[in-house]
Amino acid sequence: MTITSLLTLKNDRMLAKERLARDLRMALDDAEELLTLTSAQAGERVADVRGRLHDSIAKAREEVEHLRAEASEVAHSMASAAEQCVRESPWKSLGAAVATGAVTGLLLGMMIGRR
Repeated sequence: MTITSLLTLKNDRMLAKERLARDLRMALDDAEELLTLTSAQAGERVADVRGRLHDSIAKAREEVEHLRAEASEVAHSMASAAEQCVRESPWKSLGAAVATGAVTGLLLGMMIGRR
């Protein structure tokens, strides 16, 4: 497996974790709003469920923070790996960048031409 494919794999994993963290934060915000809106509801069972939900939200927020920290760590390691790759073989890196730009330009040109 090449460095480029490893970087792509790590990047995909990082983006998936960021999306998951964002979605979890939104769900947790909604759950907290629901807790606030139902705070006037009385009853032992409601209080029990509200307590469990509050605990679950706290645990989930910790997990989201862990995912965010892990994604940040992966981003830093990817940047370091990319920097090392460029330092070790700058001409290959330049060639890869030019090729990527050419392919991207070609694809965009084709897409615009179809409209």
